[in-house]
Amino acid sequence: MSKKLIVSYFDNWLEKNIDRFKYKPIKIGFNKYRFEGIIDSIILQITKDTREVTILMYSPNKFQSNESEIDYDMKDISWFYKVQHIKDKGYTDLGWIDEYKDTYYPTFKDMVHTELFEPLVKYCNNFFIQENSLYIVECKYGVTMGVIGNAIQGKSLQKLEDTCVDTNNKLKMSLDEIPKVYKFDIFIDSKNDKKI
Repeated sequence: MSKKLIVSYFDNWLEKNIDRFKYKPIKIGFNKYRFEGIIDSIILQITKDTREVTILMYSPNKFQSNESEIDYDMKDISWFYKVQHIKDKGYTDLGWIDEYKDTYYPTFKDMVHTELFEPLVKYCNNFFIQENSLYIVECKYGVTMGVIGNAIQGKSLQKLEDTCVDTNNKLKMSLDEIPKVYKFDIFIDSKNDKKI
């Protein structure tokens, strides 16, 4: 299968489904997209080689400095393990957990639309809400964790909230070897129409 296939499927699917997103994906590279109204350090990536849909979370103070793995964390939204076509049944992922093992699709494209792209709409519409923030755990060696959410959602986010050293997208970070937690608004400041 062509490495470009998943990205072309997504582009065609997105054209028909873009209105389902509260904050629309906007193409910024071959397989990368930013979201309308969302800070530029949250990026959607369609990973062509591993067939994954991933949200990349960059630290706003390092965004676009380079693309090394230390400068962002990622949240896998959906992915395939081992796609196979079973004669007289259709396409399936042999890596799925037991409850999905008997799920077959007539075409690879149908499986991609349902299993890769539909979870993305749900994730984006559930997590890109006013109550949520981007938490970045970072030290001088790079980003060690990125999370989109709010402190009410669980103990780990409450701990991040309690240990924040900076909030409200103030980009005055002093990085050292001890990881620090930073909290950022995920929405572009509409008053100043400023991108973070």
